[in-house]
Amino acid sequence: MAGIELPDWMRATALIGFDDPDYRAITVDEHGQLNVLLRGAYNDEIRTVTLDDEGRISAFVIDSVDAWGRMLSIGNAEMAARLGSIVTFDRRGHVIFLQDFEQGLLHLGVATSGDGAAVELDPTVAKSGSYAAKLVAGKDDNHFAQLQRYEPIPLDARIGIEFSFSRCKADTYLELNSHFITPTGTTDAIIRYYPGTTTMQYYGSDFRWHNIDEALDLYDHDHYFHTVKLVADYDTSYYSWLRVDNMFYPLSEHELAHTAIPTGLAHYVTLTFFDTADANPYIYVDDIIITNAEP
Repeated sequence: MAGIELPDWMRATALIGFDDPDYRAITVDEHGQLNVLLRGAYNDEIRTVTLDDEGRISAFVIDSVDAWGRMLSIGNAEMAARLGSIVTFDRRGHVIFLQDFEQGLLHLGVATSGDGAAVELDPTVAKSGSYAAKLVAGKDDNHFAQLQRYEPIPLDARIGIEFSFSRCKADTYLELNSHFITPTGTTDAIIRYYPGTTTMQYYGSDFRWHNIDEALDLYDHDHYFHTVKLVADYDTSYYSWLRVDNMFYPLSEHELAHTAIPTGLAHYVTLTFFDTADANPYIYVDDIIITNAEP
């Protein structure tokens, strides 16, 4: 404010704080920076609020008590869920993509094979919101309907893929494939589920299928959505873990499949529903979530 004469009372401002029984001035250092301690009373004890090793304050939004007199703590993940996020199942990792089909199918690619195959938006069944994707597999053996998502390579290569689906019919299977494509080749984390044989499998570094669970009998109903989350570590080229509803499967001893054919740089996810009989079976898919920096 050069050239403007300020009154005396505007040339300096003093910050003061109450330190029983007196008021004290809050000062700045030689660089003009304000250095203070944040402190508060907890159970009749004065505690100092500190920073973590990255200079961040970790805190909770606190409601005083619930109906039973217990203190409530609401962290960031719980707050987001209460405000309408679809990230309500496994809340770990950093979200890099969300799809709840409220804006249609424009964020995803689709592919179909076989007579009558289709991928379409359906307003009659949904896990959240008002829509789900309906995948109709084509007639004849191994015809399919597929959802696709292309992403740049994430900054952290410990990646999670989550989705929910309903209907578990015999003579079908569902396959999730997470392709990690680099100039040195493609590394794949792949699982598939056969409702008819209640079998969940993963695809290994020997390019063969291996059983994870041979008794995974999921309830079959249009409105009963099962949630699946697969995590793989592409830095080490090993699976990490799999969760299906409340069931947890550690997979960290199993190596991912790798094909040494240079093809580019991308993360490519497909979710494919197959028919193994001469019919047009269908499933509903909702709430697709891609994360990285998974624990």
